[in-house]
Amino acid sequence: MIQTTESIDFGRLITGHSPFSVPKYQRAYAWDEDEVTEYLDDMERLYRDRVNSSENRMPHFFGGLVSVRRFASGTPHGYIHDVVDGQQRLATFMITICAILEGLKIIEQKATASGDAGATDDAKIEREKTETNYFFYLEGVGRQTQKRLRLSLSKADNKYFEDLMRNIGDARTKKNL
Repeated sequence: MIQTTESIDFGRLITGHSPFSVPKYQRAYAWDEDEVTEYLDDMERLYRDRVNSSENRMPHFFGGLVSVRRFASGTPHGYIHDVVDGQQRLATFMITICAILEGLKIIEQKATASGDAGATDDAKIEREKTETNYFFYLEGVGRQTQKRLRLSLSKADNKYFEDLMRNIGDARTKKNL
């Protein structure tokens, strides 16, 4: 039984909702080069359209995400969204944000090396803000809070995915993006 449906943008979906989990019965991440290229081409086209036309911005439909809400103590809203459909797109979106964070880390390092403190601070602030808003949420565990990833994938992919998300800026992450 469907309780509610809503249409919201991807940014609000990630930052404004409880964590997402891909249940173990869902297939492993399976997008190959064709799907990823199509996704990146869409992103590039959207970027160009937004840069070239500040007026009359048309919303873009990236596709649906179907989730089932289940109780989970300690999470920000008291529940987790189990992703039933759209997990490939959601994981690819998170990997894209990871690549953007890699770019911000490189900008930060180059600005530091060239002595540009303003650019260093700007890149660091954007990187930390994006990481906090998109990747993590705080979960109460006992009397402490722990930083948790907003998305966990199915068992086959989750360890690799967590390593990728948590190790932004190291050589392994750059190689695997």
